[in-house]
Order: sequence, then structure tokens, then C-alpha cells
Amino acid sequence: MLKDRCIEAVSRLARSIYDIEIVEASLAGQGSGNRNYVLKTDGDAFVLCVIEEQSAEEVETMARTLEWLEVHRYPTTTLKRTASRALTAVVDRKPALLRRFLHGEVCRAPDEEHVRQVGASIASLHAVPCPSFLPKDIYYAQDRFRQALRSGHDRRYEEWAIRSIDSIDIGSYANLPKGLIHGDVFTDNVLFDGSGLVAIIDFELASNYMLAFDVAMAIVGMCVVGGVPCVRRIGSLVAGYESVRELSNEEKASIRPIAEYAAIMTSLWRYWRYQCHEPGHVKKHAYREMAAVARRIASDDIWNTQSWLVNGA
Repeated sequence: MLKDRCIEAVSRLARSIYDIEIVEASLAGQGSGNRNYVLKTDGDAFVLCVIEEQSAEEVETMARTLEWLEVHRYPTTTLKRTASRALTAVVDRKPALLRRFLHGEVCRAPDEEHVRQVGASIASLHAVPCPSFLPKDIYYAQDRFRQALRSGHDRRYEEWAIRSIDSIDIGSYANLPKGLIHGDVFTDNVLFDGSGLVAIIDFELASNYMLAFDVAMAIVGMCVVGGVPCVRRIGSLVAGYESVRELSNEEKASIRPIAEYAAIMTSLWRYWRYQCHEPGHVKKHAYREMAAVARRIASDDIWNTQSWLVNGA
């Protein structure tokens, strides 16, 4: 009953903010740091996202990014402005935005064709001019996440993470091509309609950064099966990408260390989130799974079978 009252209250507030007549409202789910409500009108549907972790300024940047992508005709979710023409709103004292509902589903076990389409879509994103308002580093590089490695919850992991991050000279890749990247291409952030790609969504972590990072993160997020990078999926992802934009030899050579770095930093975020920020969470050991992926990416016996990334075969 409390949940029903909460949904009704959010629905009434959204109706007044956006000047739309809502006929049905439901809680779509709660992700990492946000709550999502599906709001239906007589002829349309929207998703109201109430964002609990990021600041109002960060949410405004995300909204401007979605508007920028719409202007440049990149297929992803689009925003509905408020009645006063603002991009964002305040709901329950939290920043919020209203996105038009996209019909599609998350594919938890993508096949080679799925990831090929994702690779092509990432390359198309990289052709979009990069707006000046985006941050110039990835979200995961924030000091608050690195500080979690002094928390003492898992000293063995902390020592490994510090040693592993320091062993990768991420700054040595600073001269690689940069531009607008998604920064978090995991299966949860990609929608399909059967075998066809609908859109890459959730641009909360977009930044002006190395384009190769998106390819590397997509390897971590979409090409790992049972904790092991899948050679065939990676090949399809890169082939899809290069059907739109060719990777330079320098970019191909960077994929392995950047993918390892992406996995380490994702593991670090999970450690901060589920060990320090929300202790006792059901996902409290999720950081270990991603740490294991980072170790497999760093393993010569795994990566030697993927030499085509460097050779361009």
C-alpha cells in the first residue's frame, strides 16, 4: 500500500511538472542510484527517472547529452521537457528527467550478431561531434572510488587493485583519438527487438575520452561468458565497429590494457558501492567477479588467441 501511495504521489507530481494527463503509473525498477517509473498517457508512454546518486549538475549534463544526440540523429532515448521547457525536474528533492519509452528488451546473453550491431552503433556514436560540456575523464576515475581502497573491507583485494591500476599507464594512451563516448556499454544499457538493435541507452557516464575505451568497455560488458572473454564475440564487436570506423593500429594495440583497466575500474566501483556505500548489499561480492575478469584479460594464454586485435586480421 505504501508503494502504491508513493507511485500515486510521483504520478501527480509528474503530471503537474510536465503537463501531461497520466492514465497509468507503475514502478519499473530501481537501478544503481535511481528509481524508474513508467507513466502512460492515452497515446504515449514515458519513463520518469529519479536519480539519487548523481548531482543536479551531472543530471543536467546527461540531459544535455541526450538532447545533443537527438539533434545529431543518434538513436537513443529522447527527453520530454517540462511545462516550463526545462530539461530536468526535481522529484522527491532529487533531480529527475522524463524519457520517452523505447520498446525493446535487454539481452542477457547476446550472440555474435547482437554484439556486431553494438560495435557498429558505438562507431556511429563516435562520429557524433563531441560537445564542450562533457567531462574529460571517465566516471570511474573519481577520487572517492580510489579512496575506497583504504577502507580495509578486503585488504587482499585492495592491494591487488592498487597494484593493478598502477601497473597500467593509462596516461600513455592520451594521444589516442578522443570524442564523445558512452563509457558504460554493458548488456543492461542496450535494447534489442528480437535480433535487431533498438538503441544503446543510459548516457549517465558519457564523457570526452579515448574512443578505444568504449570498445574496451564493451568487451568487458558484452563479450564475457562465464567470467572469460569470448574470442568470437570480441571479433564480432570489433568487426561491427570497423564496418563504420576503422581502428588505428595504435588503438588496436591499446585494447587489451584499456579493457583490463576498464574491468579493474568497474570492479572498484562495485567495491565502493556494495562494500562501502551500501554495506550488506546482496551484490556485496560482485566486485570479485569483475576483478576475476580483469585477471583473465591480463592473462597471456587468454589474449594470445586474440592477436588479431593488434594485427588487424
